[in-house]
Amino acid sequence: ARLLPPQDEFEDALGRPVSLETVRALAVAVRAAGSLPFGYAAVYAVGKDERQQWAEIELLRPDGTTWALGDFLWNVDPGDERWLDFFTTELRETAEQVGFAGFHLDQYGAPKRARRRDGALVDLAEAFPRLIDRVAAELPHVRLIFNNVNDFPTWTTARANQDAIYIEVWPPHDELGHLAMLVDKARLLAPDKPVILAAYLSPFADDEAAGSAAERLLLATVFSHGATALLHGEERAVLTDPYYVRHTEVSDETRDLTRRYYDFAVRYGDLLLDRTNVDVTRTHIAPETREVTVHASVPVATDPVAGALWTRVVRGEHGMLVSLIDLSAQTETRWNAPKRPPALLEGVRVAVERTGVGSISFAAPEESPALRRLEPARAGVTDVVELPPFSTWALLWIRDEEA
Repeated sequence: ARLLPPQDEFEDALGRPVSLETVRALAVAVRAAGSLPFGYAAVYAVGKDERQQWAEIELLRPDGTTWALGDFLWNVDPGDERWLDFFTTELRETAEQVGFAGFHLDQYGAPKRARRRDGALVDLAEAFPRLIDRVAAELPHVRLIFNNVNDFPTWTTARANQDAIYIEVWPPHDELGHLAMLVDKARLLAPDKPVILAAYLSPFADDEAAGSAAERLLLATVFSHGATALLHGEERAVLTDPYYVRHTEVSDETRDLTRRYYDFAVRYGDLLLDRTNVDVTRTHIAPETREVTVHASVPVATDPVAGALWTRVVRGEHGMLVSLIDLSAQTETRWNAPKRPPALLEGVRVAVERTGVGSISFAAPEESPALRRLEPARAGVTDVVELPPFSTWALLWIRDEEA
């Protein structure tokens, strides 16, 4: 329950040796790099030494046992007034003494509802936003991000006073399409806040090539839907487990390929993260209208379908964006599963209804990160462009003629 240790050298809840002096130095270094250091704080966890003093507000299972994470952290009511006073004080002191600019507020995904030892029923979907708002009110200069474990309870926390919508993804959100759905839902719930998906890739632990192929599809999905991904931790490592100490170091080649995707997301962030973007895929690729038509040597789909080229169209203030994610080499679309390395996809042509079109440009994180303006050929009422070869993901930017 205490966020600050009694001495600089200490062990965390799982026995890992930690140096507070090192943590402080890292916080300084993160600020110097132009970013913000965040601390971790579980919103309702107490250890065995503190458990007794919070016994009356422990959250109980239907059989009377206490909800816990393993056998070392026990859950208490995060909305209890005494706990809120204690918790906000701990956060304030930690921010001041360590130099954190904000906190990652964590939960464990269960329970959703539970009774306290005194019999009171606690609805966690109501308690969590109350806690977030309380911390924000008492620590107005501290940034906050709450972990909606497996999307619980994003529908209530999205409106709370925090800086981003953060969702840690678990089954049954197994498919690439589920990642897209989570982002779309979060953007609707809180249009003014960035969306972050934490999705750890276990395939990296066994096969780096298969893990890297899965990573590229995951990042293409998340970035193209207007969100970012938490996937990397420690130095030159990828997260394969929710306990971040269990990570896998990657080769220079894989690290550089990953960097290409994140650089791409930064380079075109004004387009990808544009909050005015509206998904118009099914209205613009509809057979009756065909404002956008994609021709390829592989099947073309408007959903993430194995064996197909997944096509998505959005319209925002900068024009239209067409994302093409190549699933043609895959036999399934689970995001946390080994994937076959992609091959270059050649011969893709896109036809766009000419009305109001100013220019058409192409970019791809692996082969062509810089925008390349394509010269269209006229075919009836459409402009047709042939895309350069690409692997995994390509972006087509169709600017309006008045832009």
